[in-house]
Amino acid sequence: MKRTLIVAALVLALSVTAVVVIPQAKAVQRGGPGNDWYWRYRNVDENLFKAAAYIYYNNQGVLGRVDCMPKDVVIEYKTGNVDPYNNWLAWANLYGAYEGTYPEGSKKYCRVFWNTNYPPETRPNACVTFIHEYGHLLGREHNFDNTKSPMYQGFELYSGNKAVALWRRWHKNLLARTVCNAAEIRGR
Repeated sequence: MKRTLIVAALVLALSVTAVVVIPQAKAVQRGGPGNDWYWRYRNVDENLFKAAAYIYYNNQGVLGRVDCMPKDVVIEYKTGNVDPYNNWLAWANLYGAYEGTYPEGSKKYCRVFWNTNYPPETRPNACVTFIHEYGHLLGREHNFDNTKSPMYQGFELYSGNKAVALWRRWHKNLLARTVCNAAEIRGR
């Protein structure tokens, strides 16, 4: 029953946001670890991540005021020493989803930047990362207290086993609260 609801929610989000994924998704070979478990940059999975962000933030009731919906986000891929933020995996402009935030308007700033110097992430991890970065576009800053928030970054305050344990707790909480662990995204 839960799987049916997740599939229905993904289909609804894809149809509501006018992102066409289903015909292309059939062409993508799916499988477990070692086969097609890892996200390859610039492929159809981006649309699934956008749908997951739409479902998550729409359930929070925050998308009614934005000018840049998840389906509108442009993902730009960067290689080399490209980001101004300590070699982060991904980054986005704070408040980039709102028209008028910047002189040129939101469409120029409705972007998530992905650093391709990092090894490929699993699809669920890349989905969680996209939801986090879209949160920045909504104006949300990092949270250092709530491991249930997609904006949690408290693990950065620690090192070693403590940092790893906090990251795993955050990741597990976010996978449980989003559709990022759905079979369609996992590739199984």
